[in-house]
Amino acid sequence: MPIYYVTADKPRTPRKVQTTPAPVPVTFDSPADLAAALHLSPDPIQLDLLTDPSLRIIINCCRQWGKSTITAVRAIYEAISQPQSLTLVLSPSGRQSGEFLNKVRDFLPQLGIPIRGDGTNEISALFPNRSRIVGLPGKEDTIRGFSGVSLLVFDEAARVEDDLYQAVRPTIATSPNAQIWVLSTPKGRQGFFFDTFHAVDPPTGPHWKRVSVPASDCPRIPQSFLDEQRATMPAHQFRQEYCCEFTSPDTAVLSSELLDRALLDLPPLDLGILSAGPFTEWDNTRYHGNPDFFLGLDLGQANDHTALCILERADVLISDRPDPVYFKPQTERRYAIRHIEQLPLGKTYPIIARHVADVTRHPGLNGAKVLAVDATGIGTPFTDMLRNEHHHARLVPVIITAGDNRTYDKATSTYHVPRNELLTSLLLALQKGILKISKDLPLAAVLLQEMASLRYKEGRIETAKSTQHDDLVFAAALATWRATVKL
Repeated sequence: MPIYYVTADKPRTPRKVQTTPAPVPVTFDSPADLAAALHLSPDPIQLDLLTDPSLRIIINCCRQWGKSTITAVRAIYEAISQPQSLTLVLSPSGRQSGEFLNKVRDFLPQLGIPIRGDGTNEISALFPNRSRIVGLPGKEDTIRGFSGVSLLVFDEAARVEDDLYQAVRPTIATSPNAQIWVLSTPKGRQGFFFDTFHAVDPPTGPHWKRVSVPASDCPRIPQSFLDEQRATMPAHQFRQEYCCEFTSPDTAVLSSELLDRALLDLPPLDLGILSAGPFTEWDNTRYHGNPDFFLGLDLGQANDHTALCILERADVLISDRPDPVYFKPQTERRYAIRHIEQLPLGKTYPIIARHVADVTRHPGLNGAKVLAVDATGIGTPFTDMLRNEHHHARLVPVIITAGDNRTYDKATSTYHVPRNELLTSLLLALQKGILKISKDLPLAAVLLQEMASLRYKEGRIETAKSTQHDDLVFAAALATWRATVKL
């Protein structure tokens, strides 16, 4: 009976495949035994991953590390050991999914397994025990209809769209022991690959095993080659491709290094315990007087979250000794984002106003409080709602404009502020190193992603087109603008 190759492109001409009797039994105690039967010699990191029982594995690796080969071995082991199982492989394109399946097919003759598709999916491999490995291109409409998946693989995950990642996750809903493998070389500080690699695991459910493999840890890549690449590639690209760093392109407003420096080991404000009083320790230093709090509120629409940011401005003692000239305490002014939140979609403006007012009245925020509110498009009605809620903050309505000059409307006590001015205030505070971000904020990774998406365009700061939301960054910009700009 003729055997057919099935590829991501148009089907090849059917041809017979000459196979030899199976050199080894098609049963293995572990993926490592399967790798040995295929005459592969995994390095220590690869061997650990092959045998790791974790249900969630994310691998941030350099180019040419062998991630596709190792994952193909893991997929074959799943197919052999779990009869009638289904492994889905998601890649940015059909060609890349086809390349992954070609690696699988290259191994099958060594195991005496015939190469054939499942008869339904163009990029697929069917095993004698009715298990299947199916490769899909990065299109959401291709994943409908699959269920009961036991192994879900995202190859080149940094280039897979976020919507596709979320759309395919339900395929494992009925498989409690299903594994997810996410593998990629980084591509900037955005997308689900970046978010997942840096996120804090929830208290319940499977936790992610996170592995980073730079080229320096790959014994198959000689140092001479890395030296050549370093000399011929842009620095940020080399660090991304071979050092596993989530870098920013040269046109980015904020570099990854600058954003990393902004993170501070500073506890977030817990609105549930603020009644115990203000925090008195920050970065192993002491406050000089009470801090002030600047709140930024970016109002959402039907499909956008409303975001609230609390920025703390404090004078911090930098020495126990007074200034030798003026005999005054030696202090340094610092700003820190201590709280940031996204309100659930569907909240009405009266509910939002009540929540914000409750925050401003919280006894833990016992310093001066200023609330900068995005009044664009909503104008007077929302600020009136806030006033009716008896908030405890100085209210500063801000209408964000596309112009170049800031103006003030005395009749409505409203500032008209250019978008570029708001974002520039955030940029300058980060570049000067005076703005810090509590690294333990639940939404810290999302905030950093939005900041990393800022780009220079014709002398202005814009949000990258690939970024769907910028509510957190504008809430932070409103708070920072009011805290640092003299009005």
